[in-house]
Amino acid sequence: MRFSLFWRVALFFVGITVLIPARHVSAGTLSRISDLISTSAPNATSTHIVQFSLGSNVPAGGKIVFGPTDGAYLLESGLNFNDLDFSVSSGGPFVDRSLAASASATDEGVQVLSDDIVIQLNSTTGLSAGDIIRITLGSDASFGSLGTHSPINPALSGSYRIRATTFDASDVPIDVGTTMIAIVQQVTIHVSATPQPPVRVNGLPSGLIAANNPNIEISLETNRPSTCRYSTTASTTYASMVNTFDSSGGTLFYTTITGHQNATSYTYYVRCIDNTGSPNTDDYPISFTLDVTPTSNTSIAQAGSSGHGGEGPFPEGSSVLYLASVTLSGSAPPGSLVTVLKDGVAYGTGSATSDGRFQITGDLLERGAYTFMTYAQDSSGLMTASYNATITLESGTQNKISDIILSPTLELPKSSVALGDNIIAQGSAAPGALVELFVTPQKGNTKVSEVKKYTATSSSMQSTRPGSWSVTIPGNSFSKGSFVVQARLRMGESGESNMSKPLLLGVGESAVAGTNRSDLNRDGKVNLVDFSILLSYWNTDDAVADINQDGGVNLADFSIMLFNWTG
Repeated sequence: MRFSLFWRVALFFVGITVLIPARHVSAGTLSRISDLISTSAPNATSTHIVQFSLGSNVPAGGKIVFGPTDGAYLLESGLNFNDLDFSVSSGGPFVDRSLAASASATDEGVQVLSDDIVIQLNSTTGLSAGDIIRITLGSDASFGSLGTHSPINPALSGSYRIRATTFDASDVPIDVGTTMIAIVQQVTIHVSATPQPPVRVNGLPSGLIAANNPNIEISLETNRPSTCRYSTTASTTYASMVNTFDSSGGTLFYTTITGHQNATSYTYYVRCIDNTGSPNTDDYPISFTLDVTPTSNTSIAQAGSSGHGGEGPFPEGSSVLYLASVTLSGSAPPGSLVTVLKDGVAYGTGSATSDGRFQITGDLLERGAYTFMTYAQDSSGLMTASYNATITLESGTQNKISDIILSPTLELPKSSVALGDNIIAQGSAAPGALVELFVTPQKGNTKVSEVKKYTATSSSMQSTRPGSWSVTIPGNSFSKGSFVVQARLRMGESGESNMSKPLLLGVGESAVAGTNRSDLNRDGKVNLVDFSILLSYWNTDDAVADINQDGGVNLADFSIMLFNWTG
C-alpha cells in the first residue's frame, strides 16, 4: 500500500480497562472494556466505539447504561437512537440489533439523558455471559439509518473516564467497568469515516518451488496491525476459518504447514481483521506448486568410497542442501540498463525491452535472508530511485520478486529560473503510463495547498522515443524561493512507483538546501513529535519522512534522526 506525499497522522486512543466499583452499587465486572474515539482533539465532535465483554447474563428487559464520570464528553442536542448502533458477538461476527425510542418485543429502546445513554433490552431476548457488546455512538452509526449527531470532546486536554453498567429488569446492577480516553492537542489529523479492512500484500511462496519440501512456511503482510486466518476452501468467511497465523496483532504473518507432496499444487485462502473489527470479505490466495523430485546440484559423498560422486537423480531424497534462485521482474524506462544488488554486491544486470519490461535471474544462493536493490539508468544517463526488497530463501526454492515498478527518471534542464519563467521537467519511464510531478516549497511548515501537482503521460512504445515524458510548468505559479521536485509513476491497477530522487529548483534565486530534514514538522527541534511522524510513514516512500531521500522510510532515516536529536 502506498501513502500520500502529504502528512497524514491518524491519532486515536483505545480505552484502558480500569475495574472499579460503581457508586452506591455492588456489582461484578465487565472485562476488556474500551472506548475507541475517532479524534482526540479538544472541543471536536468525535464518534465513540464502546466495546466490552459481559461477565454475567443480562435478562430481557435489562439495561446497559454508559457515559462519562467526569465530563469526558457532551452530547449534541438532538442525538437519539438513530445515532447509535448496538451489536453483539457470541463467538462469531457482530450482529446488529434494531433500535427505537422505546423498547418493545423486538426493539431495544434508547434513552438519552444529559450525558448518559440508556439502552433497554427488548422484552424477548437477553444477553449471555461472555457476549461481546459493541456500541457505535455518533455519525459513524449506519445500521438502520446514518447517524447525524456525535458527542463533543472536552475543551481541556487530559484523561477522562467512561463508565458502563448493566442492570436487570428491576434496575439492580449486575456488572460495571470503566475505561479511559485521552484528549490531546493536535498537529494534523485524518479521520477515517468508515473502517476499511486491512490490505494484504507479499503473499509467499508463489509459483513453482523445489520438491522435497513437505514443511513449507506461508507468509504475508498487512498495512496495519491485524489478525489473519486461512482456509483451504475458497469463499470461507473470516469467522468460519479455524486456521490462524503467528504474529497476531502485528503486520507480518507466517505459519508452517506440513504434508506437501511433490508435483502437486496448493492454494491457501487468507482473510484478516484489524482492531476496528472490519474483516476482509474477499479471498487473498497464496498459491504454489511443488516441482518433481529434483537432481542434486552439488556433489555428495558416496558410502563405502573415498571419493565423491557427481550429479545424479535421488528418487528417495538425499542429504544435499539444494541451492535457491531469485528472479526479479517489473517495469523500467525502455532500453534502460537495470542493475540488481544483493546485500550491496552486484547480483545481475539486464536491459528493459521496448515495452519497458525487464527480468533478471540469479541462482546458486544458499538458504538465508537477502536484501535486493533494483535501479535503472536510462539512455540519457539519468537514474531511477531504487526499489528494495528483503526475502528469506529456503534451500532448493525458485523465488520471484515481481511487479517491480521503477520510478521515472527526472531532469531539470535548469536548476534555477527567473521569476515568471516557465519551468521544464522531463525524463523517461515505462511507456504509456501516468507520470505525477510534485513541486514542494523547501521550507518548514509546508501546507498541503502549497504543494503543486502536474501530470503527463509517457510516450507509447510506438513513438520515436518510447517512455519519454515532459511537463511545462507555468512560471507565474511560483513566488521567489527554493523548491523540491520529484516524480512518481502510476500504472493503472498494477500500482505506483517510489518517488524519484529529489531535485532542487530555485525560482528568482539559486537553489539552496532546506532546513534540517530530521525536523519533520519544522518546529526547529528534533524530538518525539518528529519520531512519531517517522513511524507513521515507516516502510513507505513518503518524500517528507524519507530523510536521506533513498526512496524509502527505514532504519537509515531513523539513524540520521537520532544523530540530529535535540529533545
